[in-house]
Amino acid sequence: MWVEYFAKVFGKTSVAVPPQYTHPDRSECRTQVKKSLSTRTDRDSHCNRVLDRDKNTLRNIVMKGLRTVIWA
Repeated sequence: MWVEYFAKVFGKTSVAVPPQYTHPDRSECRTQVKKSLSTRTDRDSHCNRVLDRDKNTLRNIVMKGLRTVIWA
C-alpha cells in the first residue's frame, strides 16, 4: 500500500510482482539452479558470474515488473 501511495504522490507507476520463482532464476542467463536458503551467493558456471542472492532476486523482480508494463 505504501509503495502505491508514494507512486501516486510522485506521479510514478508501481507494479505488483508475485515473488514466486524470482530466486532460482539467474538474472544474467535465465538458467535455474536449486540451492538452499543458507547459500548467499549465486555462482553461475554457465556465464561465469558471481552475484549476491538478494541482488539477483531484486534484478529478477525488476525485470518481471518491466515485462509486465512493457507487454501490457
